[in-house]
Amino acid sequence: MSQALPSEPADTPGDVAAVIDAFDESPAIHVALEGPDHVIVAMNAVSRRLLGDRPALGRPCREAIPELAGQQLLERLDEVFDSGLPITARDWRVLLDADQDGAIDLEWFVTFVMSPWRLPDGTIRGVIVQAMDTTAQMQARRQATQRGTEFRRRYRAALDVIDELQRALLPSSLPVLPQLELAARYLLADVEHAAGGDWFDGFMLADHRLAVIVGDVVGHGVAAAGVMSQLRSVLAYLLDAEIELAPAIAALDRYASRTPGGFAATVCVILIDPAAGELTYVTCGHPAPLVVDPAGTARFLPLTGHRPLGAGASATPLTATLGTGEVLVLYSDGLVERPGRTWESGLAMLATVVGDAVLGRGLPLDSPNSVPERVCAHTVELMTRPGHLDDVTMVAVQRRALPVAPWYAQYPARPDQLESIRADLRTWLRDLQVTDEDETALALAVSEAAANSIEHGFRPGSPGAVRVQANLTTRGDALLVVADDGVWQPPITKAGTRGRGLAMVSEAVDDFTVDAEPAGTVVRMRRRLHRPIGLVAGTGAVSIAAAQFRALPSGPIGARLITVSGPVDLESAPLLRQEVLRAGRGGELPVTIDLTGVTHLSSAGVQMLHTLSASGQPGALRTPPVLVTGPGSPAAFVLDLAGLPHLPPEGG
Repeated sequence: MSQALPSEPADTPGDVAAVIDAFDESPAIHVALEGPDHVIVAMNAVSRRLLGDRPALGRPCREAIPELAGQQLLERLDEVFDSGLPITARDWRVLLDADQDGAIDLEWFVTFVMSPWRLPDGTIRGVIVQAMDTTAQMQARRQATQRGTEFRRRYRAALDVIDELQRALLPSSLPVLPQLELAARYLLADVEHAAGGDWFDGFMLADHRLAVIVGDVVGHGVAAAGVMSQLRSVLAYLLDAEIELAPAIAALDRYASRTPGGFAATVCVILIDPAAGELTYVTCGHPAPLVVDPAGTARFLPLTGHRPLGAGASATPLTATLGTGEVLVLYSDGLVERPGRTWESGLAMLATVVGDAVLGRGLPLDSPNSVPERVCAHTVELMTRPGHLDDVTMVAVQRRALPVAPWYAQYPARPDQLESIRADLRTWLRDLQVTDEDETALALAVSEAAANSIEHGFRPGSPGAVRVQANLTTRGDALLVVADDGVWQPPITKAGTRGRGLAMVSEAVDDFTVDAEPAGTVVRMRRRLHRPIGLVAGTGAVSIAAAQFRALPSGPIGARLITVSGPVDLESAPLLRQEVLRAGRGGELPVTIDLTGVTHLSSAGVQMLHTLSASGQPGALRTPPVLVTGPGSPAAFVLDLAGLPHLPPEGG
């Protein structure tokens, strides 16, 4: 490695020793790379400290720092060497193997300039890299972002009209299917000033095929968003009415031709058979779909037509096959187009980035295990780093190597098993990455059915078991079965008494039945599952420990607050009632019950809260308790079902 040469203060400008000393002591990173292989020929002290004791000088950058593969840095060096033009980037994430054990353990951010290094005759000798470490600034921004919840709330409030418009016009979720896994991302070109014209969709057809769509309307603003919504709705109606793809596109083309703002809109529609992997698709003026296999090899599907909607788009559908483990990517042109970059080079970069994401190469430390999720997250981040002037839409679909496995478990018929049942079910659901509402609703429904089995199916003290099974259908429905070997007592439905459990189940699922069979009682439930758009999942399988019930009183007499956490169910509801009566001096003083931390609110807990709130009735408080719940929390979901009023936390 080169060392700084000691020297006396320079007598004349340009003294070689002074130049070398300044180069080596510079606080910025300086690296000189020679030739098309980018051989490292010079590094200053900061660069050497960053790379540690690894041998770097005299070696190609790709060999000396192999973990740079997949981070789009080596490709940028190639671009500067080939074009002779400099490249600048701000706050670029660099992942390094600091201890050289083969595992990424250092996340680092730099702002860099890559400049061509020329010989006296003007030919390219190599590339000079100058960079400043911006990791501290990025970490500070991240911390400020984490602390800025209130600021973000106010900022979103100022933009809520545009935000709500965009949310209303685009799907909020995608199907959850046993043989296909989907993910999507959407970025507005300028969220502060205009809604966008891109759209996407994903839904099941009557013939059990999945329809995946990405489209693009010319322009931005409310008018473009309105046209986008019309085209999306018309196409969804045509496909849902079981009209074949070719006549559906012809009808959409006619509609676009007479709709102001619809002319020249583009669309790509793909119908996927989940079992066989067969694709039937059209591209009307839209970029070609991309398919990447498990080895990271990419191929673009042939275009079916170049004419956009409104201009005689009547493409004949083509067919292709999506192999096991392969990823299909649909996208809008805003993901690929950049000033100063050709369309072909943008497509090549897209293929490389998606291939790296499929292989898990060059990813951030917190990347999701889900291949479609990390493809969307990694690709959109890298492709839009220089900025994006247009809306960006991306949908990824992977054909699973193995269908989603059903879940089955058996538990002793005891109230203390209810939290374990809920936790195990939530683990299965979180592996599927469903919405919070789906998870809360199904945990409530299964828990209520199991509680009825425990409470009504067996005599106290008699042995018995509750069996729970969950399965995912080809249409994206969760089928859940709760069975026992007992005989239920007839449900009580008189207003104001117990019997709310099955009514809550009926609200939480799409349909359910209770059947008395020779071997016992069986509850069957069905609910359509949804995967949120833009979800960044953590680590796939989630281990959920059973929550512990707590009710902590605080505040002065006459203004007592009880903060509740954990489950409020058959076992803990009587304990909460006792704590409320104690805090309210037997019901004489007002009490506030904060249920924000409640992980599960059963019908037993709802009945207890109804009783406390029923003024003038036996067991009621003189002043009904004030119920506090966080928006979107499990308790808020159940209280809305039960019709019990509640308030958000202060400042929430």
